[in-house]
Amino acid sequence: MTKIHYQVPSELTNIEGKFKLTFFRERKDIAGLLTELKKNRKLIDIFRSNSISNALFKNLLESGYIDNNQNITSKGQLIINHPLIAETEKGTYSIDFSKIALLDGDYSIITNIKRKLSDEKRLLTPYQNRLLISHNQIIVDNDSNEFTTFDSLDLYGEQRATRVMESSTTKSEVKFDILDKKYKFGDKWLLCGDDLYIKLKSKVEQILLTNDYGHFDLDLVTLTIKSLKDFSESDLIKGQLSKFNKDGVTIENIPISIKEGNQALEYAYLYAYFKLKGNNYLSFMELDEMFQNEILTRDIFEESVKRKLASFSYSMNGFRQYLSDDKFKTLAYKLSILEYLLDIKIQNNEFSSAQSYDQLLKLFEQEISPSEVNKVYFVLGYPFVKNQRNKIIDAMNSFKKSYKDIVIVQKGNIQTKDQKVESDVTNMGINIVENSDILKSFHDRYILFSLKNGKFVSYLMTCEYGQYFSQDHGTVMGSIIKIDSKELKKDKFDLLQMVRG
Repeated sequence: MTKIHYQVPSELTNIEGKFKLTFFRERKDIAGLLTELKKNRKLIDIFRSNSISNALFKNLLESGYIDNNQNITSKGQLIINHPLIAETEKGTYSIDFSKIALLDGDYSIITNIKRKLSDEKRLLTPYQNRLLISHNQIIVDNDSNEFTTFDSLDLYGEQRATRVMESSTTKSEVKFDILDKKYKFGDKWLLCGDDLYIKLKSKVEQILLTNDYGHFDLDLVTLTIKSLKDFSESDLIKGQLSKFNKDGVTIENIPISIKEGNQALEYAYLYAYFKLKGNNYLSFMELDEMFQNEILTRDIFEESVKRKLASFSYSMNGFRQYLSDDKFKTLAYKLSILEYLLDIKIQNNEFSSAQSYDQLLKLFEQEISPSEVNKVYFVLGYPFVKNQRNKIIDAMNSFKKSYKDIVIVQKGNIQTKDQKVESDVTNMGINIVENSDILKSFHDRYILFSLKNGKFVSYLMTCEYGQYFSQDHGTVMGSIIKIDSKELKKDKFDLLQMVRG
């Protein structure tokens, strides 16, 4: 979750005296009553008292919320939508002002109002006009739950028309949440008004103009990066800057954005480098699949860059070009193994001849009669990813024509899941199970047919079932191979037991 906070030095001053204060209070009771009247109900029907109904009618009419026929006016509709109503009160108050420096000068905000004066002895002093920013949420009386929005302040009373009791100024700080438009008072976060937020945002943007990483966009909440060299391995894999501090501004977990094609390619090869470190081995075909499902599905790249990279494939020359000499040397031997020894070819079998999911279904029907099948488990790595290649909806719609009871088991990579794609699959009556432990021992994808006689028929897939065909459904992107169920036991783990729970 991205956070952008701004810790501002402030000068805190308290004044005490007689004031007239105006607040905007949330009045859900009035909004609720207007909502009932909008349903053509009458006041007398609601309260069953002529005196109460007449009093409320007069009040609502004078406020401009209803007309003579108890119809809701445009002003009344505004109260229904945003039930804030201006209210004025007079009395003796103790008020805290926090002065903060913004781009166009020093401003004050009221951070606390109490209806009780302090015991501190003070002299009367002339009241000083402050550049006061209003319309921020405050709590009247510290320990109460009286949340209100401050509007205006005026002195009143003959003796203290121009004089108040003022404390000495103390150094303090005010913390603002730029994304949620809030400031912190005590242990509570309160809403900033638009006037204050606009000035704060401008100040933060000015602070962020010069930095080592790139352009921070507070509207899109992204960081368009200058280069990749200043980012940690962890941040690059996550596609974010985890921590940034400057002049009171603290940013956490802001997504990075790449707008330039060569920089996108450099990122792709660095991502692969980090994935291949240590004892990890992935074929070039698997690296391409990783790119499509783990990188291209995120918002790291702009749409124009995504379109350019839609048919991207890793190559030995690419690793040599986009990695530093040191990084390439550490991978050179492993890459040669990947290129020549682990180069997974598409097997030429009955499934490789299919050109659509309906044709695949007929091939499975010839192998296993639907009448013999109790349940079918699809063990997949990226079933619900949203990209141009994934046709899981089409694939499952076809498969359910013959095999009714289907379970999709996602073996990790939960971060790639698109909620709408998953929801659409669920609405088809397909059960979904997540088990990230499977990924530790079972690298491939599988289709497991549970038969009514208690046996299993198992198939290994070298690509996602929803991505078995190219975008135009003309080319097979992987292989489906029938295997012995004994191959589903690895490192003391039994895949059949794991998918059945």
